[in-house]
Amino acid sequence: MDSLTVERLNAGGHNPNPPIPDLQDPVLMTLHTSRAMLFRGWEEIDGQRYYQVWWIQWVGW
Repeated sequence: MDSLTVERLNAGGHNPNPPIPDLQDPVLMTLHTSRAMLFRGWEEIDGQRYYQVWWIQWVGW
């Protein structure tokens, strides 16, 4: 199963506890000209699956 993991790096490097659960079975829905993309998938919390749509945008470039 594929997954999309959001990595947030702290000043010392890798953060061992990612703040956002992995997105399972990610599908890229669209790329946008404002340096953004839309993914859909699901995440599992306490044995339950939740449908998710993530809008990811790069800022400050």
